[in-house]
Amino acid sequence: MKKVLFLSEGKMGITGENQDYVWLTSQALERHKKSVREIENRNKWKKAGSGAQFMGGMPEYMSEETTGSVGGVSWLDERGIIYVSNHSNGFGLHIKDVLDEQAEEGHIIRQNDIYLSTIDFEKQTQKIAASISYGGIERYIALFDKNKTDYHVLTEGDCIDQNPCWDKENPNILYYDSAGLAKHQNGFVSGVGNRGIYKLDIEKGEITDLLEDVQYDFIKPKVDQAGCLYCIRKPYKIENRPKDGMKDALLFLPRLIRAIFAWLNFFSQRYTGESLKAGGGPEKMKEKSEEEIFIEGNLVRAEKTIEENRRKGERYPGMIPSSWELIKLDGDRQLSIKQGVLDFDIDDEGMIYYSNGKHVLRLDRDGKVESVCSVNMAESLHV
Repeated sequence: MKKVLFLSEGKMGITGENQDYVWLTSQALERHKKSVREIENRNKWKKAGSGAQFMGGMPEYMSEETTGSVGGVSWLDERGIIYVSNHSNGFGLHIKDVLDEQAEEGHIIRQNDIYLSTIDFEKQTQKIAASISYGGIERYIALFDKNKTDYHVLTEGDCIDQNPCWDKENPNILYYDSAGLAKHQNGFVSGVGNRGIYKLDIEKGEITDLLEDVQYDFIKPKVDQAGCLYCIRKPYKIENRPKDGMKDALLFLPRLIRAIFAWLNFFSQRYTGESLKAGGGPEKMKEKSEEEIFIEGNLVRAEKTIEENRRKGERYPGMIPSSWELIKLDGDRQLSIKQGVLDFDIDDEGMIYYSNGKHVLRLDRDGKVESVCSVNMAESLHV
């Protein structure tokens, strides 16, 4: 069984033998954590006794530890991986030996005020595709080189472009998912559109719309060795849409603000390891509720969904609703492969490895499901 590289709530791990897994340490984030602690220790006098009175008190968030998180992972070769470290100051792209935790990590690029996620490495060209953010809700597809310290942003506009994936045959072709942003004249984001799948030809500079439907989000495209496109299809929900009547119109803005805050909070947690306080300042990430979890822009009732899947007779019940389906494109048809899928990848033999939020599982060509390991919220799967 192939090893599976994954992320789980900002930490990276790799599956092992006997349905087990191990966490991988980010030396970059450990160094950042140590640096933050040293700064806090030097500034303790400002937050206690006469020092605090002299300084007029420090904002609460200034004293909280910022640990950051891993924003994306991808295989480099049989023993090496490339990963993203995101923290309050920016990002870094690093190379890690997964067989030797003590080996010094290499780094490709570090930069402030930019955050990365959902990367994919192309071995032939040594290019890294990533979703890049400048701190707002917008996301774009960017191209990095393993052997250089510069990068190029390939997409633009009022959009959220994520989950780039290289074509298995043509190293100039990228697939990704994208959602448009509706904005008022003052720049305020008023809504997030449904997600579609796009193909980007880097050499020609052409973008092709492959899959879109106003009723669904299509996310996380992957291509198998035969060139067939797979992705996850889930219902597109327009939350807090105003209804008829003045009362609904008056209530729409507060609901909309809460919805946009939830999106920004989700991205902040995912890419910097911090959540947002209602007052606007950062707040150290707290333990998520086991009952309600915000996943890919949707509120999922985890325990309720697990119980529903258990009652259906699933051997490995997960927390992802059955309406989230892994599909395969066959011409104009969308073939349902598996329900309740959070993330997935396909190996060279056509075996599908997927996560249902509680387990990483393998689906063979005959439809047989086998457990790889049990781990919460495994995503960004790479085999």
